[in-house]
Amino acid sequence: MLYVYILIGIFGLACIITMIVASIIEAKKSRISKEIMKPDVLMDCEKKLGEFLESNKISRREDLLRLCQSLNVQIETVPPINRHLNGAEAVIDSSENGYIVRVAENLGVKQRRFAIAHEIGHVVMGDELPVKRNGHGIFIRSKDEQIRDYIAAAILLPRDKFSQLLAEKRFYSLGTKGKNEFIATVSEEFDVDESVVIKRIKECKLLAEIPS
Repeated sequence: MLYVYILIGIFGLACIITMIVASIIEAKKSRISKEIMKPDVLMDCEKKLGEFLESNKISRREDLLRLCQSLNVQIETVPPINRHLNGAEAVIDSSENGYIVRVAENLGVKQRRFAIAHEIGHVVMGDELPVKRNGHGIFIRSKDEQIRDYIAAAILLPRDKFSQLLAEKRFYSLGTKGKNEFIATVSEEFDVDESVVIKRIKECKLLAEIPS
């Protein structure tokens, strides 16, 4: 019977430790997210993306395929356990005439598109290639990686185009059902996860509140 109490005690202690660790992780994730979701940070990202596209004579409304073609980005699918990926979903490196993105073959279409756009985000931000994977924590993505996530979302759902769509559908006047239908429709039409659409709505709302 004593062993049972000991096991129960150990289990209870493990649960408490797990809850404490989870709380610390969530607090850190929340802090990083708040640092990213600031109008000046978002505007700086939009500015850098705009300058990059303009310098390469690429329209902000180009889809991901045409963007890859314009930058001469070659896409190569590789097994998820691969020396190039080293635990990441995708990696980018310079090639002879442009860039090469290696992406895990087990990703779905939407996840693959976002992973590719994220890697292009490293080019937009002027990162040294190949990128050192020091921002891919098991539970927490660094601020730099989250900024590249923002660039990816801005590539897949360009601000002007997406903001216009939000206005045309009068998104903020819709009820819960209408908003959910809008998110699902955009997710399918633009081949992005619904979570990306939801976050992009919040980002565009923040950007719209910045005085012109």
